[in-house]
Amino acid sequence: MRKHTYMNIGMISFIVVAIVLSLVTFATLSYVTARDNYSLAKRYATHEQAYYALENQAYSELKHIKTILQTSTSENAALLSLKEHYTLNGHQLTITKSNSMTTFTLIVDIDYPHYTIHSSHTTPLKKWKKEESLHIL
Repeated sequence: MRKHTYMNIGMISFIVVAIVLSLVTFATLSYVTARDNYSLAKRYATHEQAYYALENQAYSELKHIKTILQTSTSENAALLSLKEHYTLNGHQLTITKSNSMTTFTLIVDIDYPHYTIHSSHTTPLKKWKKEESLHIL
């Protein structure tokens, strides 16, 4: 008579349980990573939208400056008109727009009847904070 060993059933059950546990572990890790990446992408998208909204506001001001320069009859008339709406430092004008997250600054050189963008930069209004919302093992 043949001896029946139940070792094979136990080994197969152990392998199935190990495979299921590894699949559940990897699925959980994938879900957590995807959720954190999604929240990070949403936060970056919010900052990008805020930046481009400020940039568009500054460039609409620049369009107004261009209109003033094109419709003025002389350099003095253009500078007087610009001084009514903006603060001039010699022939340099600064446009500053800000919201709750950042400040966008556009520095423009006026050379009647044209202008040149000297520089533009952003300044964050909130202090940088270490990112600790991503769970790293």
